[in-house]
Amino acid sequence: MEDITQVRRSSSSTDTFGEPVYTTTSTTVQAIVSARVSSTNFDPDQIVVTDGLTVYFASGFDIQDDDKFIVRGKTYELDGEAFDWRAGLGLWTPGTVANLQREADRG
Repeated sequence: MEDITQVRRSSSSTDTFGEPVYTTTSTTVQAIVSARVSSTNFDPDQIVVTDGLTVYFASGFDIQDDDKFIVRGKTYELDGEAFDWRAGLGLWTPGTVANLQREADRG
C-alpha cells in the first residue's frame, strides 16, 4: 500500500452571472498501484502518448468521474469508470479498481 492524493472538485457557490464557483479538496488515501500498458496515438499534427496505471482501493471507495489522482508526483485522471470488485460467492470484497491515465503531447 502507498499513499496517493485524490483531488476532488466541487461547486461551492455561484458567481454574479450564475456560473458555478469550484473549489478543490485534496485527500491522502491508501492504495495499491500497478503499472499498465502505455499507448501512442499518431495524428497528422501531433503524437499523443497516454501513460496509465491501475489502482486498487478499499472496497466501496468513492470515486467521481472528474476526480484526479496524484501518484508519485504525476497527475492522472480516471480512464473509464471505477469498478467495485466483489466475489459472487461469500463475503470477499477485494476492492475498488480504477484505471488512470496521464496524457502527454510529444510533438
